[in-house]
Amino acid sequence: MSRQKEPDLADQLFKKTDPESVIGFEIALAALLATAVLSFPTSQAQWVGEVAAFSVLFITLVRRISVASPFAPESKIMAQTVRPIELATTVCVVVLFFSLSENIANVLGWRVIIVFSIITPLFLLCMVFVEEVIFRDYLAWWYAKFSEKEKQAKVLEDLWEIAKLVSYWGSRARKSRASWKELGNRIKEPLPDLSQFDISKTNKKKFFLNLFALVAFFIILHIPSVLIGISSGDLLVPLSLPAVIFAHDHSCYQYIAYGNVSYEEFRKPIWQVSIWGSIYMGVVLLLLGQTPFGILL
Repeated sequence: MSRQKEPDLADQLFKKTDPESVIGFEIALAALLATAVLSFPTSQAQWVGEVAAFSVLFITLVRRISVASPFAPESKIMAQTVRPIELATTVCVVVLFFSLSENIANVLGWRVIIVFSIITPLFLLCMVFVEEVIFRDYLAWWYAKFSEKEKQAKVLEDLWEIAKLVSYWGSRARKSRASWKELGNRIKEPLPDLSQFDISKTNKKKFFLNLFALVAFFIILHIPSVLIGISSGDLLVPLSLPAVIFAHDHSCYQYIAYGNVSYEEFRKPIWQVSIWGSIYMGVVLLLLGQTPFGILL
């Protein structure tokens, strides 16, 4: 995907000025994830968490050295480590929630995959809420992301426009005078005038048709992931897919907002999204002690 002349709104919103400071965030995040994963191992395939913990620490160290060294090809190293750190971080988060799910399932007597599919989105939503309340940036990020989708999309423009405006309406940055001023300084385009927006007057039928089309596209996109889950012999495994995707997206957001990675660097073609979803579904199967071919020996 070719780079645009103007940076994405998400990159304008979270513009980085101090490389060492943002790498410092990545170091802190890697240390937290690795410590938590190694402290709370899963009952099955513990090596998955160990490899992920080591990987996130090692990749973060490489990224830190590339910033510190006056002779290293910093841009090249940082670009080539985006996908590995994305994978390692997401696997760490999945392992943590899976370990928590195992403990809850033992207490409630439920199946682990059901607990994991329920508590992961719930806990991440709570984290999103706390993050928005404290830092006032999560919904502003979604405003920027949906605004870009509205500009670039050839279909579903109305859906992206409504999602953009709803995100902007709910943002605490908009409701705080100081944060709103900073938001306006960072984003070059004019901010929306919500007085002209009334969702009750929009074409609700068209809106829900667009929403249905988006959900259908999402399901089709992740058919390979669903097939991998079903091939294990457990029809409930695909229920974990939304939880895994949410964990991945939230991990990516942390790097985009506070790390040394831009939104554009994390974007990927549609076919790659399907492949990455399949990889994370494979991780879930390993943590269940299974493979796409049956029980793990």
